[in-house]
Amino acid sequence: MVETRPRKQGPEFDIEEKVPCFFDPNHMVPKSRLMWHYTTKCQAYKYMKNQVKRCPYNVLHFTHTAVEMELHKRTCPDRPRDRSNYADTFQNNTTNGSTNGTTNGNNSDWGDWAGGTPSTNSNGRGRGGGGVGVRGRGGYRGGRGDGGGPPVRRGGWDDSSDDEEATTRGPPSMYGAARSESGYGDGGAGDDEGYPESEAAQTEFRTAQQEFRGSDGNSYTNDNSSQYSIVEEIAELHEKEKELRQNIQKVEAMETDAELGDVLTEEEQRMVDSRGELQEELDEITRRIQMLQLGQRQQRAG
Repeated sequence: MVETRPRKQGPEFDIEEKVPCFFDPNHMVPKSRLMWHYTTKCQAYKYMKNQVKRCPYNVLHFTHTAVEMELHKRTCPDRPRDRSNYADTFQNNTTNGSTNGTTNGNNSDWGDWAGGTPSTNSNGRGRGGGGVGVRGRGGYRGGRGDGGGPPVRRGGWDDSSDDEEATTRGPPSMYGAARSESGYGDGGAGDDEGYPESEAAQTEFRTAQQEFRGSDGNSYTNDNSSQYSIVEEIAELHEKEKELRQNIQKVEAMETDAELGDVLTEEEQRMVDSRGELQEELDEITRRIQMLQLGQRQQRAG
């Protein structure tokens, strides 16, 4: 028969963190047994559990009022992370240059890898070094490059297997000269809007230039002396878009009233019947705005 000894007890053996009971701070409970304490021991919990606000991220978090709960939810350590913030953080870390002659954040050695000089201003622009550069330019979004030396490899790559490939061809630059096989060529435009558009995007833009015209009938051109400014046209289209959205909201309200039993007037019924036409017109205006904005980016890049 195996002899069993009683478990050693006492404050010196109890090393688990204790937390106060929300309903009675005099109750100090081991953190892992807090829910057990609420459901089996705490009498105040049984009477007050329907009067307090419970955190949606952790059932053990309570507040007395809804306002306190809203404040708590913003800082709750169990709140799931917002993925949209990851994209913003990544963009900030990789596109902003520094003023001390080096790139910052995750962008610390793009300049070396691209064979160019690092960024020297807050826009992250640097001397592009065409070629094998990871991005084909100095810095993640560097300035316009002026070509560069032959492809190089840095950072402890294993060159034993394809050394000849690394020194003669190198992979094409992602943002350098179009489909550069040898690794030489222009590092690419430096503005954020200056990424080379694909052939499909350029074709779409040329089609948009032919298809869309200003309200005065003049087609859009890159000439600044054009009678109709693209900026003015976009502003006018935004006004039309706003008006159409308001009309669609009115129609939706009328449809709701009709479902509740209200009798629509002839004019209201006509507006309800034209809901599809309003939506089509709104979609067309939205598409025109997008095409004109694409034209603006092309104009800046040119």
